[in-house]
Amino acid sequence: MNIHGCLLQSLETTTCAEVVRWLAGRAASPVEAAGLGWALARLDDGIAWGRRENDGGGPWVFGHMAYPEQVPSLCPEKLQEVRVFGEGGEILLWRQEDRWRGRRLTDARENASAEPWRPADERWLLRADRVLAEARQGFTLVGDGTGARQAVPLAIGADLFERRRWPLYFVIRRYFTQDALTGAVRPAVTRAIALHIEGGTA
Repeated sequence: MNIHGCLLQSLETTTCAEVVRWLAGRAASPVEAAGLGWALARLDDGIAWGRRENDGGGPWVFGHMAYPEQVPSLCPEKLQEVRVFGEGGEILLWRQEDRWRGRRLTDARENASAEPWRPADERWLLRADRVLAEARQGFTLVGDGTGARQAVPLAIGADLFERRRWPLYFVIRRYFTQDALTGAVRPAVTRAIALHIEGGTA
């Protein structure tokens, strides 16, 4: 399948395991990590946001470091999926039975701006309409009326939600493929780019 506008690279199981160790601060990145400054992990007991210090060039910090009683820690045994992303691309890891699978996705250099299958960016709202605890260490615990909560890697005040109902979102980029016989264009793969605040940027 020809996916336009991106380069897709499969990651070996050992490389995936080293990425997890890198996120935990126990190893150097086994892949090119320039421009990767955000992480979103799904664990058995919740989700955990992370960010790299020093403008994306330092060690990783995660929400449990600021809110240890409300946010799960990055425990490899409980980790189900993690996205490490930024303008430089995305690393996606997921657990399949007892082993890691993964891929790295980056933009291709080709210019497809005039084509029907050019990449398209979208906004995905975060499930948060209130601050649950004041900002700590560059993270803020947010949630909504259903009881959902997450510690986003942003220092924000409660007044943000007074001005806008759903001000937090992240940008995703869709890449497409085109059927050689029918010419039909359909989404093929998606990656995350950045976390944003409506009217500003993280």
